[in-house]
Amino acid sequence: ALAANEKYIVVKPGTYTEPGQVDITGSDITIIGYGATFTEANSSGECFELSGNRITLIGVRVLGEFDGVTTGLGAAFYNEGDDNVIYRCTVENVSGFGVFNDAGQRLTVEHCRLLNVGTADDETKYVAAGIINFGTTGTRILNNYLTGWNQAIGLWYDCSGCVVANNKVINNLRQHPKGFLMNK
Repeated sequence: ALAANEKYIVVKPGTYTEPGQVDITGSDITIIGYGATFTEANSSGECFELSGNRITLIGVRVLGEFDGVTTGLGAAFYNEGDDNVIYRCTVENVSGFGVFNDAGQRLTVEHCRLLNVGTADDETKYVAAGIINFGTTGTRILNNYLTGWNQAIGLWYDCSGCVVANNKVINNLRQHPKGFLMNK
């Protein structure tokens, strides 16, 4: 976990394997991670959990080992804080959600790439999404690129004041890598 007094963090380029999740509990923190890749070792849980307020992630990449079967519904970026920003980040090949906004108000997800973010096979019935906003207000989902067999962007329950604009969604037929189409 990052301490509340750490405000500006630059993550050096490289690959980092996280056995659990990176908890960011402080507020007014900016993390810049261009060239930094975090591997999703804990595929059924979150890679980054943002529970503080006014957190900005820039250029962070989360890389999973998704094989077509969802083992859990974790997220590369799980947000509970207010006024947080996920900017120019990449989520690739994860088995759960790319970005899951569960309680945070006014989250901004902008200029991100979500590639092959998972859903599940017909046995488990789990369904994930590239970006999901779960009953929170003021979320902004702008200028993102999403591809793969996922739900792309989901606004569930009360999502008043949310803006979804200029996103590009490619090939989200939800086709299982082994060849069959998923039920919608």
